[in-house]
Amino acid sequence: MNNIKKMLSGLQETSVIYEPNDDKPVWVITMESDVIFDLGQVITFAEKVLKSSEKSPISLRHENVPGGVRRKFIKWNPLGDLFAQVMRIDFSRFSQYYPRHDFHPYVSVVQSALEERFLLGCNARKLALSDTELIAWVDCFNGCFDDLKKRLQSSALRSKTDNFSRNARKNSASLWKYFDAVMRILGFAEVRRAELFFRKGQYWPNGTDQVEVDYKTVRNQIKRLKEALDDLPGNYLLGHALRLDHSLERGYVIHVILFVNPLLVRQVPEGAITFLGKKWSENTANKGVFYEYGGDIASPQSSYKRCGTGLCNPRDLALLHIWRTLRQNGGTGLQ
Repeated sequence: MNNIKKMLSGLQETSVIYEPNDDKPVWVITMESDVIFDLGQVITFAEKVLKSSEKSPISLRHENVPGGVRRKFIKWNPLGDLFAQVMRIDFSRFSQYYPRHDFHPYVSVVQSALEERFLLGCNARKLALSDTELIAWVDCFNGCFDDLKKRLQSSALRSKTDNFSRNARKNSASLWKYFDAVMRILGFAEVRRAELFFRKGQYWPNGTDQVEVDYKTVRNQIKRLKEALDDLPGNYLLGHALRLDHSLERGYVIHVILFVNPLLVRQVPEGAITFLGKKWSENTANKGVFYEYGGDIASPQSSYKRCGTGLCNPRDLALLHIWRTLRQNGGTGLQ
């Protein structure tokens, strides 16, 4: 569960986009924040279903109403309440906003269980039903819950979830091993972070047509970025890490971490990120922009400790933060 929370936290951090506004950079919270919240609800619900010993999240009760009439009503327990909330989630938004991401196996299992009983999108707390319909509804609701629990407990799904988590752990271990090796070169390093992306609404020319930036184009740009890093003075750049991310609101984003020798910073007066940012702008015909963490731009990530930038050593919390940030995205994003 902790790994899942970390992955979601990583996505949440990237749900804020940078946009120029009258030449002044601003950060904008996007609809992705809501989508990530819904995704977290689905996974949390599945986790609670697995741990629950209850067989029926809702039950029928009777109460006396004026006129001596006994009326049936539904009693909801906390898990039933959460189930009702999950029913109303628009699952199609997950792939819409994150078209290149792999989601936790629980997501598709919950979605399938709801679709098969026509419960997806249902507002379970606001149904006007007769007593007879109410009985059928409770049976359907509890039946879906029971079926979902069996699917979540299946050995096949356990295997899928283990593989999902294993891949994230593998990426994490590999990245940390690399970071550790870089830090051992001098025992310390100056860490710089940035995001490279395309201006919102920009397109690439393709003959007489205009097409959106595609995956092949971005991969080619990453290749050119790596070539640009080779132009930096020898022994100045100690190491680097690049990660490609994608979502509907942000499009393609390249996360960059550079480890530089602080004893040689005068060899690149403008700074490594500014140097790389200029190359990025040139290579993209000024359709690409960049944002440096810990720079002059006020943002939710602008504080030194939160950014994980500056002078770091192997035991520095700032280094641990940047490692954790990349790791959090490792099980949900592009590989």
